[in-house]
Amino acid sequence: MTALPWRRPCVTYDVQYENERYHLAVGVNPLTGDVCEVWAYGPKVGSALWCILQDMCVDISHQLQDDTTPEDFAARAVRHETGEPVSLVGIIADLMCRSFDDLPRNDP
Repeated sequence: MTALPWRRPCVTYDVQYENERYHLAVGVNPLTGDVCEVWAYGPKVGSALWCILQDMCVDISHQLQDDTTPEDFAARAVRHETGEPVSLVGIIADLMCRSFDDLPRNDP
């Protein structure tokens, strides 16, 4: 697993999914510019959906740090005929594929 710097920039997105509002954050390694972690907030804390979402974000983050790319997640997402993601996981995958070139970088 990739060792990460203590401080990492992130971008937060507000999204609507099934009439619920979610805050999704994508963290970027400031040394490489690679997406390295995700967080999601929205469901009531302690609810079954909250637990599943937290577990999913930890798993995605670990896979990102083990060299799985955001594009790998996006390619596996179930999609509507229009190409839009069906699930919150697909929405997160698409957000991870955006460019984060404008975030602060630390040169090693």
